[in-house]
Amino acid sequence: MKHIYFLFICGSLFALEVDDLLSKIMQPKGIEKSKIISAKDPFLKPIIKREGNFTPPPEPVFTLKAIFEGTALINNKWHKAGDRLEGYEIFEIKKHAVVLFNRPKQKKVYLFEGKK
Repeated sequence: MKHIYFLFICGSLFALEVDDLLSKIMQPKGIEKSKIISAKDPFLKPIIKREGNFTPPPEPVFTLKAIFEGTALINNKWHKAGDRLEGYEIFEIKKHAVVLFNRPKQKKVYLFEGKK
């Protein structure tokens, strides 16, 4: 009979410990709601504000001096269609002009400056 009381008491103590452990586990833990709301999004890019006057770089100047057999002498170098020149692609070489393309801009450079 002593053994039964001992087991009953041990079982009761074990049940109380289990209940205590479960109550500790079930208590909410973690970060406070205010901290979650004020957290910064790590995937947002920061907005960079520049002080003073910001001027974009000047547009490149292209000088077309000659066109010969599908090539063009632009800024003292020979180029063909598809070549890249200061950010622009030579899209087409015509009889008296070259068409340069840089999305979304398109620029025509004429062999004779007065002609447009």
